[in-house]
Amino acid sequence: MPGSDSRFSSPKYSCSIYLKEFFLWNFVIGRLWLDSKNRVYLIKKLDKRIGQAQLAILVNDILKIIVCR
Repeated sequence: MPGSDSRFSSPKYSCSIYLKEFFLWNFVIGRLWLDSKNRVYLIKKLDKRIGQAQLAILVNDILKIIVCR
């Protein structure tokens, strides 16, 4: 179909693609930032527990810290 190619080259279509790509990248960057904040929080909590002479940290302890947040 010769007319179908013109739809994909229109400025309106290009703008919508760029807008979707912008929102997608913002979502990815936001998720990475939240994951890093959670990781920092978890490390601080674990450091406090280790500092309290609890050398053995169990998986249950880690899950409790995550759930309590």
